[in-house]
Amino acid sequence: MKLSTVICHLGWKNIKMEDVNLVFCTNCITFAGIMESKLLKLDPPYHIIYAGGKTGRHVATLMMWEEPEPGSTMLPYTASYPVIAQGNQMPQGSLVGDSILEDCRVVCREDNMRITLYKFAELVKFDFEQLNPVEAGHLWDQLVGLGVEMDFPKSKESGEEKTEFEVCLYFFGTQRHLKVDSNLSTGFCFHAEGSAEEVYQQLHYQHQIYEAMFYSRNLVITFETNDGFEMEQEIVDRLNQLHED
Repeated sequence: MKLSTVICHLGWKNIKMEDVNLVFCTNCITFAGIMESKLLKLDPPYHIIYAGGKTGRHVATLMMWEEPEPGSTMLPYTASYPVIAQGNQMPQGSLVGDSILEDCRVVCREDNMRITLYKFAELVKFDFEQLNPVEAGHLWDQLVGLGVEMDFPKSKESGEEKTEFEVCLYFFGTQRHLKVDSNLSTGFCFHAEGSAEEVYQQLHYQHQIYEAMFYSRNLVITFETNDGFEMEQEIVDRLNQLHED
């Protein structure tokens, strides 16, 4: 039985699943035996967390462990899984069975529903590293549905929120297969892999998504690279044409 099929109700104090064959697909490990579990309800203000492509209020934790057989020298299986309230008319007690608690990330707390641009970039980078990333636009839609707001950096000169950002891109590999990452210090995470044309198309798409996410702020993102090669500079120049056309 996959852990993601366990139906979890927040009113339960304890959950016991006896004589269960648990297949934990994420690590391709199969456990067999008597499983014990306990649902730990958390108190508000809740943390808003990212868990396996989903975001929500971390309202409870399902702790599971395997009772070792007498005389066994093997370490027992233990794991904790988040239960989240996703908001936005989604179920208010969803077990994220494919993401252990150690693989989750805290976005903010209920009593301060704000995230900095830089921290959001780190979250997008972490999402890119997952098996099935949801990408920045969908991730931000989820957070907005929970009531999270973005803190934009302010200009040192005027004290007003910045609306223009220049992102530095780093290129690795060859023309046949490039890998591109951005400097997160500006607050935007860009990532692409493939041929030169595929990389351009991916970055162009991400560029449009970011500016659409914050269209009400008249956000403008331009690019630069210090790599100094013609192919890389051509990609950067094409990306910057978005504001020249």
